[in-house]
Amino acid sequence: MAGLMIVLGALSLLLVVFFSMSEDIARNWPQTASLYNALGYNVNTKGFEIVATQSEEYANSLRIIVIKGELVNVTGRELPTPSVRIAVRDRHEKELHHWIVKPDQESVGPRGKGSFSARLESPPADAVDIQFRLAKEGER
Repeated sequence: MAGLMIVLGALSLLLVVFFSMSEDIARNWPQTASLYNALGYNVNTKGFEIVATQSEEYANSLRIIVIKGELVNVTGRELPTPSVRIAVRDRHEKELHHWIVKPDQESVGPRGKGSFSARLESPPADAVDIQFRLAKEGER
């Protein structure tokens, strides 16, 4: 009986650590990120969150989408800033156009913020939505 209690206690401790340190675990062992996602648990393996705003301008009757954003380092250590992938989508969420934007800083300190900006002149006429995410390694 004592052996069973030790095994259950160890398993409980492992589960607590697995879920309470999910982002650290997924950052150190990237293959666990898919396991967390399969369990419905969203993990941030890059250590950044994106906060962005968009506005429209017109120059000589030409529509321009202007984007200003921040990359927020949610970790306790300095990290190199990743590029941001911006996609313009239609009302059915079909991607019409995308591009990669490099941040203004090469790295961001613990809990710090970096910035990025972008402009898209003459976006597709049926563009109604913009999606932001961190670019994957080597993505264009």
